[in-house]
Amino acid sequence: MGVFFAKEILEAGVQIETRGLAFYQAMAQKAQSESARKLFLELARDEKDHLRSLEELLPHMMDPPDTWEREEFGMYLAELAESHVFGKEEGWKKSQEALETDIQALDLGIRFEKDSVLFMEALSQMARPQEKAVVDKLIQWEKEHLLKLVRAKWQLLGRAR
Repeated sequence: MGVFFAKEILEAGVQIETRGLAFYQAMAQKAQSESARKLFLELARDEKDHLRSLEELLPHMMDPPDTWEREEFGMYLAELAESHVFGKEEGWKKSQEALETDIQALDLGIRFEKDSVLFMEALSQMARPQEKAVVDKLIQWEKEHLLKLVRAKWQLLGRAR
């Protein structure tokens, strides 16, 4: 299909990483256990590294052409982004304020990363073939975070070492 330019997807990735950074920093401050605090700080550092990588990469990516079709693609992208668990700032800020336990914070982090994977995988299917590898890197980052969060949750629940 190849309708999205990687630059458009990476710009959406910047928004996701920025919100992830804010979330993980806030959760590190609220964490009740040392293990959760350390994980949230690690994830925040990862998000900061991801943002730096994206900001270095973006200027080298091809701009999409200025056509009427881009508006439709932009609307589609915006709608997908708003359906993300952290799509609307007021919604995700309320969600994080309501968290009372590390398990709840981990669960919201899991939802965030899972939504990010699904969001990026949907866009990857529509990325231009020559740019798909760049988008797949974003998906890999999100999957790594998802695994770390699931492991931490299971450890806190006593279901994993």
